Amino acid sequence: MRYLTLLFLLAAWSAVAAVLDPAARIALRHTADYAPVHTEKAAENRPAFYPLILEITDEAAIPRLEALGAISYGRRDELLLTAVPTDALGELDGIPGIRSASLSRTASLNLDLARARTGADAAQAGAADFGPLDGSGVTVGFSDGGFDPFHPAFEGRVDALAYFAPADGVKITAVGPQEVAAWDSPTVTLYHATHVAGIMVGDPADAPQYRGVAPGATIVGTESDMSDVGILAGVDFVIARAAEQGRTPVVNLSLGNSTGPHDGTSAFARYLEKCAHEAVIVLSAGNMGVQNMTVRHTFTDRPLICAIYSFHNMLDALDGYVDLWSADAAPVEWRLRLFRRGQYTPTWAGEWHSTADSPEGQIDESLPAPLPGQVSAAWEVNPANGRFNLMFYFRTAGTSFSDNAPYLPAIEFRAAPGTGIDICTDNDTRFYDTSSTPDGAVRGSALSISDLATGHGTISVGSLNTRYEVTHLGGAHIDWTFNIGDGAVSRFSSWGRLRDGRTLPLLSAPGAVIVAPLSGLAVADYPDLAYDAVFRDASGAYYIDDSGTSMAAPHVAGVCALWLQADPTLTPADIRRIALETASPVDFGEADPTDALRVGAGCIDPVAGLRMIRAESGISDPADLPMSVTRRDGRIVVETFSDIRPRVEVYDLSGRTVRDDALPSAPVVVRVHIPGAAPVTRLL
Repeated sequence: MRYLTLLFLLAAWSAVAAVLDPAARIALRHTADYAPVHTEKAAENRPAFYPLILEITDEAAIPRLEALGAISYGRRDELLLTAVPTDALGELDGIPGIRSASLSRTASLNLDLARARTGADAAQAGAADFGPLDGSGVTVGFSDGGFDPFHPAFEGRVDALAYFAPADGVKITAVGPQEVAAWDSPTVTLYHATHVAGIMVGDPADAPQYRGVAPGATIVGTESDMSDVGILAGVDFVIARAAEQGRTPVVNLSLGNSTGPHDGTSAFARYLEKCAHEAVIVLSAGNMGVQNMTVRHTFTDRPLICAIYSFHNMLDALDGYVDLWSADAAPVEWRLRLFRRGQYTPTWAGEWHSTADSPEGQIDESLPAPLPGQVSAAWEVNPANGRFNLMFYFRTAGTSFSDNAPYLPAIEFRAAPGTGIDICTDNDTRFYDTSSTPDGAVRGSALSISDLATGHGTISVGSLNTRYEVTHLGGAHIDWTFNIGDGAVSRFSSWGRLRDGRTLPLLSAPGAVIVAPLSGLAVADYPDLAYDAVFRDASGAYYIDDSGTSMAAPHVAGVCALWLQADPTLTPADIRRIALETASPVDFGEADPTDALRVGAGCIDPVAGLRMIRAESGISDPADLPMSVTRRDGRIVVETFSDIRPRVEVYDLSGRTVRDDALPSAPVVVRVHIPGAAPVTRLL
């Protein structure tokens, strides 16, 4: 995970400090792009726009933003997705009616056996007396990167595509067969979205063993630069396209980031919660379940010391973030330390700092030799949740972790006894094992759940194991047990005990060593990818294995599409409730104590969900109906086989009542009420 960042003059930073959150204030001081960097970027490399989620308290702010050249990417009530020109950023603080500005974080991209494990095969074949189901008539979308709409698994079913890059002010859309056929993917070097979409909705004629869960669904695919604003713009695009067809869509987000409040109050989570009233939103839990990247602590009279290192470049530079959130508004003091790696012996300590040290809520400090580097800290009491937030950004020299200089940077914290805190690192940073330091902290993965997945009204998904090894076309035999473990629950699957009392994820699905389509666009650019594929079908299309909660979430999204096909009047809240109440238990065997938390309510159960839908709505297979229900000449005609006079209700696919003599051209849901019997529902 990275934050959009830029070299910026202190004077300009000070001007916007009143509305920008701590992460944004730090980010504006240092680097120029989203990608992990280990050298200073020149100011001329800065992006044209800053993607921001603004909280608006006065409509008068909107024309002022437009006058600055801001580009709108979407809006939900008081939350505005926008990209503000770089040169105009310093003017935000002068616009009345902007409560806060959250600079976009960047998310990381996180079937044959799997379909049988969940029961999706049985649901597709007609279990629970619904007849065969394949997601037909349901729109399924995603916000991701690396989608190949020309893979035979998706042939003829891609309705629309979009790409959003707010940092460049870019919006590209393709709607309808002609525009989709001419699509030029901006993320051709990736294949993540192709794999994810294949699990959800793939239907390859030449590889039926790798068929997806809802292979008849309509596809709306969006890609982005993985910024908060770009991702949410994609969700809005899917919802808007489905609404044009009178449908409630399913949207899959196999994405994640590790910093943030982890309580559903981030700007991203609040915006997504609003989207969840109009769409079934499914998110991956994250793949950090065994990473030493979280600390939960309640202070006594002793300080807490946390040493950190670079996860991806342990013997090279450190370039990452550490994010602290108090349980309430209680502030925390801190100072920087240096440790000799492996000895837990501090060799240097900086000055103690408190919130009183800077009226602007920001401090910069240098690390000394033998570990030269720069550290920035910024803080606030977050206006959305009332919690004290302290963010650090570390950048050290390129040889700081070599064998000749085995030193670790660390932060020492102190606070009033009873103050509770949670600390998380970003995807590039980890806490070093300082377990011998008697500070009473609980290190590990207790908050490894992606912050994106902590909102209300959405469905977060952990990973289960169904396959452990594969042989690639290049000849390599891969045994994945080193990464996924050898039990029912994938050891990488993230989980969390949130400060508001919830535990996440909500449920689980197969996510380990899943074989699904590989982007042909990526193979064309990187032919060596073909050697890592597991299968090549008669058409020449490739299929690859991958593991992660990114693979588990689309299983759940596909099942939700089957349920919506069975009863299009179900609301997103209905789908979420059914998924949780019908999930099947997971047999842990020799269980890790956290396994129960990693799987939530259990494994998604398509057939059990269908049985609940049938019991609650009275939907029947057409062969069982004691009547004929047809659509003729623009009207609904019901013919019974007795003197019973039924009552008929007609709905569009969003659940709105429509008149029998004013039917839309799109399919409708007909519900027939018979005295003394459960209602019968048909899609016509």
